[in-house]
Amino acid sequence: MNKTMDRKIIITLAVLALAYTGLAQAMLNRIEEAYELDLTQISLPTHATGKVTVKACAGCDTVKLRADARTNYQLGFDSAAVTLRELTNAADAVRDRSATPIFVFYKPESLVVTRIILGAASR
Repeated sequence: MNKTMDRKIIITLAVLALAYTGLAQAMLNRIEEAYELDLTQISLPTHATGKVTVKACAGCDTVKLRADARTNYQLGFDSAAVTLRELTNAADAVRDRSATPIFVFYKPESLVVTRIILGAASR
């Protein structure tokens, strides 16, 4: 083969590879989104199927998420699941609410909270 034909083959293969890469990227779906907040930016639900209200910043809109029976609550990333009441009691016991992180993970398509994790609390 000549050099022109080799270049055409290489260019064609490169274009096909890029096209397939684009298709692979299009198939990725977001399974979960998360908010990293402090305790002043969240209102926890009062019961298991309640609303979680989040205000991520002073200029941000308030977002309402929905907790359900499958929502998991934890006191730290490596801890076992606790009840909503235990999480709420731990959050209420925190002295410096603005220095205590809380993480809210949710499904973006339904706005259902999958888990809430209270970070290292400064009690």
